[in-house]
Amino acid sequence: MRFSLRRLLPCLALLLLTTEARAAINIVANPGFEASNIGLPSWSTAGGGITVNTNSANAHTGNNSAFFQGGSTTGNDLSQVLTTTTSATYDLDFWFRFSSPGETGNASDINDIVVKWDGSSILHVQNFNQNYVGPGSGGHFVFSGLTASSGSTNLEFIVIQPSGRFIVLDDVTVTQAASGAVPEPTSIAIWGLGALSCAVAGYRRRKTA
Repeated sequence: MRFSLRRLLPCLALLLLTTEARAAINIVANPGFEASNIGLPSWSTAGGGITVNTNSANAHTGNNSAFFQGGSTTGNDLSQVLTTTTSATYDLDFWFRFSSPGETGNASDINDIVVKWDGSSILHVQNFNQNYVGPGSGGHFVFSGLTASSGSTNLEFIVIQPSGRFIVLDDVTVTQAASGAVPEPTSIAIWGLGALSCAVAGYRRRKTA
């Protein structure tokens, strides 16, 4: 029996497409805040101290980030209502950066960060002074197994930051946990096509062996 890579190429290509189609989908709209340079489309704000920051030096990736400016004593609130599946579990990750990473001992370093999922607090950090990477790194936060109680789940970021410093947020990702993910119809169709291609390739190899 002769092995022919050329005959297997269509099969391999379709299987790669299937893997891509089944990859986890980020359900956050405008997750990196790149949709606009003058606002924060798809997000709701409260407190008056949140804008889009277009300085790429403050972004984790891309050019923009969400900017929580200093001067808030009650909290600046950034939120988005996500379309979720009732009782499904989700994974969340995001990146925060302090304007003066590693700094301590300054009155402007006293801050509070609260993150809420479906109304419940999942993170409370005080005196955050971290960067994305490098010295003072530690601004990457990851949560798994977050359950959606309904078809709509509110994701909320609250920052209290005194004047003189600021905090930025970037690359917010929410994906349905693999164990509870339901394949999309398109994924099922592509998988079926890939399986059929593999079967045909195998049949042809047997006939010509």
